Amino acid sequence: YPADPFLEKRLSALDFPNIFVPNFAVELPFGKGHWLFSNAPGWVDRIINGWQVNGIIRIQSGNVVDMAANAIPTGADPNAVPGGQRLDQWINPAAFVNNTDPYRIRRWSTVSSHLRNPPIHRFDLGAVKKTRILEKYMFEIEVEATNAMNTPEWYGSLNGSSPTSSTFGNIGGVKGLTNYPRQVILSGKFSF
Repeated sequence: YPADPFLEKRLSALDFPNIFVPNFAVELPFGKGHWLFSNAPGWVDRIINGWQVNGIIRIQSGNVVDMAANAIPTGADPNAVPGGQRLDQWINPAAFVNNTDPYRIRRWSTVSSHLRNPPIHRFDLGAVKKTRILEKYMFEIEVEATNAMNTPEWYGSLNGSSPTSSTFGNIGGVKGLTNYPRQVILSGKFSF
């Protein structure tokens, strides 16, 4: 089959988000057997020893915006929104015009690799405290905070991606399933 220049142009315009997802689990160096406060009295050692903190952090640039098939780029910067990008106007309205030419061939939607949805910043954090009560008994308490900073993940302007839409350039809503509000879980375990 011969090469399709329209498809090649669309594929070359695709740009995937940059994602940085570090995770960590660290035992804090406090108390007996560690390098900080190793000579602490017994009752202090029970409070400061046995702590572990952990977390998963997700920092991601927004996905590329996929505009409607009738959105024709004008050459203006789609990110240069007067007054700055905000949820009620994420796309510069001067960057796209409606296709009114019935003879202009449009086979798919316009991909603008320079225009992205809002970024994602998510922090899932936790802490665990293990305390030996007697030689055979251990108590463990754990707290987990999902979306600890309670930051929303805004997604696409697909519902307003046509220049004729009254919601053109508006951010549509909050992502489902991956964007719960902050949730904190506290649990305890007694081992013997």
